[in-house]
Amino acid sequence: MAKLVFVHDAKLLILITDEKGAAASKLDTIHTIVLPATDEIIAAMMFSLPIKLLA
Repeated sequence: MAKLVFVHDAKLLILITDEKGAAASKLDTIHTIVLPATDEIIAAMMFSLPIKLLA
């Protein structure tokens, strides 16, 4: 599943991904938000919710 990354000031990264993406990621992030693995259509909606809450 594709990972979404929220960038603030081009230095702080918050990674929003599923369990497989979190395990495979080698990014230096300040926080990783792990969401449950779902169908790709539903995942797009689920991944957008934390981004809207962080904005």
